[in-house]
Amino acid sequence: MGKRLIAGLIVVGLAAGVWVLWPREGSDATTTTLPVAIATTTSTTNATTTSSSTLDVPVATTTTKPESHVVETVEEAEEILRAIWFDWFEGIYNRDEERIREVVGSQQFLDDAKRAFETMRLTSKPTPSSITFESLEILRSDSQCLVIWSRSDLSTLIGPGTEREGVDVLRGVDNQWRMTSAWAYRDDLWAADCESLVKSVEGESKVKVYTSASIEKISGAPGMFDVAIKQNGNAIEERTGAIVTATGFEPYDATKLEHLGFGKS
Repeated sequence: MGKRLIAGLIVVGLAAGVWVLWPREGSDATTTTLPVAIATTTSTTNATTTSSSTLDVPVATTTTKPESHVVETVEEAEEILRAIWFDWFEGIYNRDEERIREVVGSQQFLDDAKRAFETMRLTSKPTPSSITFESLEILRSDSQCLVIWSRSDLSTLIGPGTEREGVDVLRGVDNQWRMTSAWAYRDDLWAADCESLVKSVEGESKVKVYTSASIEKISGAPGMFDVAIKQNGNAIEERTGAIVTATGFEPYDATKLEHLGFGKS
């Protein structure tokens, strides 16, 4: 839901962060749909920063991240962010859900994109060069989380005078950087988005956590599954009694189950 905070500032609230767009002096305000969410500014987080003024770097062509790689330069951070935004806008332009899935790391972002298929009107076909960064800082960078503050010009895509300033939280998923959340200000509560459920269970003696890993093969039968895991080039085998696949969900329309008694009691 959109809510006007100050003249010329539009904040669209959804679930994990905020994208802010405002017009340059003398331009009409532009309203659009982007991956956004509610933000707060009640806490300040310490961060290692690297800053840059107007940047002129090569156009990004990939968001792939090598295992354990840490982004250290604003040039590389800009390359990654431009590639993700380009894929995002091109996915919306072509109404290509699979393209969006390649760069998002949450169901919320995917839902935002689906809504944007109907509501966003891009003024031209997206190209990497149509996304211009005026300033950029790395607020946090490690092998699993990359947090970038940037100010960008999106006039070519959305309309004259359209700028955006905010923080993007990227997480490493399957050796690829993906958008996890977005916030309005440097001192918003984005730090929690870099933490994960992994840390909350690593201390549990009965829970074994494999990160940067993939399942190669599952064999056996209920009660005695053999799971072949590949982690950082190493082969690991685990035996387990049950397997749960948790990939998110969408509420089912229970009105389709009236023949089973839905709504009749």
